[in-house]
This record gives sequence, structure tokens and C-alpha cells, in this order.
Amino acid sequence: MSNVQYRQRFLIWLGVATTFLLTVASAGASISCYDCHGTRSAMDFRPTDAPYRNITTGGFQGTHRNHLAIGANATSCAKCHPGSNSYTTSIAMG
Repeated sequence: MSNVQYRQRFLIWLGVATTFLLTVASAGASISCYDCHGTRSAMDFRPTDAPYRNITTGGFQGTHRNHLAIGANATSCAKCHPGSNSYTTSIAMG
């Protein structure tokens, strides 16, 4: 196989790998606050209440379900958690 053929195969492989990585990176952006903090089916941001951070149930310490109405959103959270309405999905990664 000649150098030209190796170069062509390498460039094709590089293009496929780059396309795959860009697709995976953009797919990760589809997470929303309610995926971790509330109910996905109703797009309800209110976390399940628990006496401690319970990773099994998704519960958080507090009384979120008692003092926020159904359908709460990021702006509702900012009243007690200043700045939380400007969080991005990167909060889930770190």
C-alpha cells in the first residue's frame, strides 16, 4: 500500500472519529435540571424531599415539594438558591 493510500485511509478515519466525538458531545447537552432534581415526565424541577441527599430516590434535604408549586422551574429555585437559574448542564459533570 502506498503512502497516498495510507494518508487517505487516515484522513477518512480521522473524519469518522471527529464526527463521532462531536455527535457524542452534543448529545450530552440534552440533560435538564428536572432529570436529576425533579420529575422528568412532568418537567417538574422540585426535588423529592428527604432528610439527606439520597442518591437512590433522588431526594434532597429540604421541603421543596411543600413550598413550591407543581411545574416549578429554574426561576422558582433561584428564590432560595441565588444564581441557580443561570446554571448550565455542566453542573451535572462537576
